[in-house]
Amino acid sequence: MKLYGIGVFRTGDGTVRLIQADRATKRHVLDQVATIHLAQLAAGFLPEMGVRVLRRIYQHAAREALLFVVMDGDTVAGFAMGAVSTRDFYSKFIRRHFVPVGFSLMLRPQLVLRALSGMKYAVKSSKVEGPELLSI
Repeated sequence: MKLYGIGVFRTGDGTVRLIQADRATKRHVLDQVATIHLAQLAAGFLPEMGVRVLRRIYQHAAREALLFVVMDGDTVAGFAMGAVSTRDFYSKFIRRHFVPVGFSLMLRPQLVLRALSGMKYAVKSSKVEGPELLSI
């Protein structure tokens, strides 16, 4: 791939863009990111929460962390998400989205222990300084 400008790459079969998601990122982009996560990273805990919770996480990342998305036209071809502080990222997420995430957990009580384990990881990660790549 050759760089043809900031965030624009030309491949053999077309042009793709690399964007940094933010508050203005369209919902259909975040839906596609969540759907890719669900399909490609299905072994983790978060996909078990469902596509709606995943979309909320990526919407939160677009506002509070770093979310880079590779766009091929209107289609998401890939993404990467990172945070400066995993603890801060998930703490803010839980505070802002407690009701819908809690409701999702009530519908899947078998996930409560896994959710608590995930929160424990986020708190423990506060002891490690520096940014973390959360999904790619």
